Amino acid sequence: EDDDDEDDDDDEDGCLKESELDGRVPEVADVIDILSDDSSDDDGSDVGPKETWIEIWRSRAANRKQEWKDYRDAHPLAAKELSPAELELYNSCMVGDPDQIMFTRFNAKVYRSQLLCLKPGCWLNDEVINQYLSLLRQRSMADSSRVKCYFHTSFLYSKMTETGTYDYDSVRKWTKRGLRKCDLSEMDLVFFPVNINQAHWALAIADLRHKRVEYFDSMGGMGQVYLRNVLQYMADELADKRGITLELDEWESVSHGRDVPQQNNTNDCGVFVSTFCNYLSAGRELSFSCKDMKFFRKRMLVDLLNGEASDPPP
Repeated sequence: EDDDDEDDDDDEDGCLKESELDGRVPEVADVIDILSDDSSDDDGSDVGPKETWIEIWRSRAANRKQEWKDYRDAHPLAAKELSPAELELYNSCMVGDPDQIMFTRFNAKVYRSQLLCLKPGCWLNDEVINQYLSLLRQRSMADSSRVKCYFHTSFLYSKMTETGTYDYDSVRKWTKRGLRKCDLSEMDLVFFPVNINQAHWALAIADLRHKRVEYFDSMGGMGQVYLRNVLQYMADELADKRGITLELDEWESVSHGRDVPQQNNTNDCGVFVSTFCNYLSAGRELSFSCKDMKFFRKRMLVDLLNGEASDPPP
């Protein structure tokens, strides 16, 4: 193509053009250039002082969403990359007052200090994991064509085993009130994040469609005790709330061991659990590896700030 034609093809709304990228993945510098040239609203007025940087990012990101999707479709290797505006949002959240409230959602205030665990090399805390799983549940509930999923918080399993043995009475009211209220008999998948001795995260799932409990561990653990407790919980819960008798001998227990993606360090287990939940609740194969964890940390933070869980990339 003629180089002289490039100026005529400039995108009037400031969107990135593939011709400007030369096939590379966009970088922060690209979006900084765009934002510096796009300092006013559509009506030409300056951005008001009450607009936060998150609001500015959201309004501009909405205009670029289709463009970035088209770019990713044309460049599969970019599927596990943030858009330039998303990367700018991530970087902006990583600096600043640790006591600043970044958002309030699901009856909880979330501070910047809590989100900093999404930096590479950090161990994910309960608050971040539970907020993210709540977004996944919100995604499942919003679309009737999706797999019906319920995500217990990380505190349920810890609570029902805090005495050292399984105790259903300690969590009997868990699904009867507030945001946790749910009839589990109507679900397809019930997710149980497991915090193992404050040292490791793993995941157990009850699949009511196939009468199966499964265990996913990014360090290859077999988790037999967790499977037994989760299956007993499902039997007790359905009997207590719905009068349904679960025939335990009809259920299969599956420990995936090392047949699922594995971590190569000691700090990514929480990211693996969150990503397992994302892919499995979307009905996707677990097509990721330890090399993708830096991306998924950033993806989780952007989704949390945006209040919406993204579908997993291919």
